[in-house]
Amino acid sequence: MNKGAILKLGSGILAAVCLCRLFPYGKAEIRQMKIKRELRELQTEGSWQKDQEPTGCPELAGILEYERLHMREEIVRGTDDQYYLDHLCDGTYSEKGTLFFAAGSRKEDMNRVLFGHHVYLENSRMTPLFSLLEETVEEADLHFVINDGEGVTYYRMLAVLEVDYSQENVFNYLKSEYSDGELAEYNRHLKEDCVSCFFREVKEGDRLLTMMTCRDEEGPVRILFIAAEEKKDILNEDI
Repeated sequence: MNKGAILKLGSGILAAVCLCRLFPYGKAEIRQMKIKRELRELQTEGSWQKDQEPTGCPELAGILEYERLHMREEIVRGTDDQYYLDHLCDGTYSEKGTLFFAAGSRKEDMNRVLFGHHVYLENSRMTPLFSLLEETVEEADLHFVINDGEGVTYYRMLAVLEVDYSQENVFNYLKSEYSDGELAEYNRHLKEDCVSCFFREVKEGDRLLTMMTCRDEEGPVRILFIAAEEKKDILNEDI
């Protein structure tokens, strides 16, 4: 390699390092590309068989309807955080599980936590949310609702986060309440862990929905989809 080529290579590396320092979201974009690459690889493996649709749901807590992502999923509220990982809402065994609120979650909490699987080989459970990692996400793509039978709650997505729970001192995004003094720390970590960011900062009085799923089948990394409730007219409708 001649001297000119070496200088050109060195300049390129230096420029890349400077860009990462100047633009904090550069790291987020790299992580975003890694997640999408791994997802594409997983989707090319194996095959899947659709489970029979549930016929009843005694612990139904609502329906998540995300029209832009063609997503309609039952949400249940059980007594623990394990049963619905591998059961449909009617109690039928299924590795796909069902979306479920964290045990002890209350409707009046500042932050409600929703768990569910990332089903790699089909567009169900929380998998449609991964389309929010695409380069172009329109404002209309960020809005969805939850209908609990008493009314419709409107949400807007704020951010998609990647959190590695094998690391120490991971910020706790799963608390039911954050005091006004804790929100500055919450917003700081939100920016640090963000891989797709559509957010305004969370402020006192906001009501959040935190949806958590696995990035892959066995690892400790979780993907969190953070949304905030929007103030709109509430319509009383039956589920």
